[in-house]
Amino acid sequence: MNQFFFVFIVGLLLSARQGLLANDKCVMELSTIKNNLSDKAIAKLCSNAKRLRQCSSTQGTPIYHFDYDAKSKRARNILVFSLVHGDELESGTIALRWMQRLSNIDSRSRWRVIPILNPDGLKNRTRT
Repeated sequence: MNQFFFVFIVGLLLSARQGLLANDKCVMELSTIKNNLSDKAIAKLCSNAKRLRQCSSTQGTPIYHFDYDAKSKRARNILVFSLVHGDELESGTIALRWMQRLSNIDSRSRWRVIPILNPDGLKNRTRT
C-alpha cells in the first residue's frame, strides 16, 4: 500500500511540474508579443491556457488556446486567432487585450482564442 501511495504522489508532483513548465512556456510565448500587459497579467492569462496534444508548430512549439464560456444555453461559438503571419504583431496585441477583457466579463457567447497561430513565424518574424 505504501508503494502505491508513493507512486501516486510522484505522479501528482510530475503532473504539477509539467503544468508549471507549460505555464512558463505560455508566458514566454505571449511575452514575445508587443504589448503593455504586465508579467503578472500574462501569467494570469496563461493559468487558463490549454493545449491539445496534437497542437504544435512544425518546429514543435506548443500552440495554446484559451476558452471563455458563456452563461446562455443558446450561446454562439466564436473562434478568434491571431498571428497567422509572424511579422504582424499588432494582431497578437489585440488578441491579448481581448483575452484580458473576456476574462473580466460575462459573455453571451463561447469564445476560443488562439493568440499565436504561427509560433514559428513569430519566432523568425516571417509570414510563413
